[in-house]
Formats: sequence, C-alpha cells, structure tokens
Amino acid sequence: MSKLRFNLCIAMFCAIAAPQASCAQTPPKQLNQTSATLPSDVVKYINKRDLCDHFRGEIPDPSDKTRMEQVNKAINQYCIGTDAKLASLKAKYKDSKTVQDALSEYDPHIEP
Repeated sequence: MSKLRFNLCIAMFCAIAAPQASCAQTPPKQLNQTSATLPSDVVKYINKRDLCDHFRGEIPDPSDKTRMEQVNKAINQYCIGTDAKLASLKAKYKDSKTVQDALSEYDPHIEP
C-alpha cells in the first residue's frame, strides 16, 4: 500500500468511525521529569514518535491538497521505521522498567 493511500485510509477511517469526534490528536507532548532518567535514544524515539502521532491525527480535508501534501510529508518523515525502532528499543531495554513504561503507551503497529 502506498504511503499516500495509507494516509487517505486513515482520513477515511476518521470520517466514518468517529464523525462526531475529532480525529486530531493533541500536539506532541513534552516529556515529563522521567525523561531525565531515560536513555537518549529512547528520548529521541519518543520525540519523533510523538510528532508522528500528532501528524497522523492532522489529516486535513481532502480538498485542501496543499495541506494534505504537507501532512503526508510529515507523516513520511516522522512515522516510517517507528514500528521497528519501537521493537528494537523494547528489546534493548527489556530489563528497564522505566523504559518499558515509557514505551508501553505506543501502538507497536502503525505502519502498513
């Protein structure tokens, strides 16, 4: 499935599944005090993944082609490879409860 088609599928799902609710997610969250105890590669992943999740929720009206292109570009920039990276980090830090807790809130399968 092409990246554009995947992103359009997300937009269609949002329109069908939750017409009364907004599919837009909140802007990327700031890491809390725990980030001081997280390894730098985990913090870097969380920052990238939060941007990914933000833009996944920013699917504009399909008639707004310019914004659609911007969102697709951002999704491709921040989301590609995040499934594999999440699995890699979970395996690397399997004995760290702090890291496992920080990563547990992320869906492990967002890529097609």
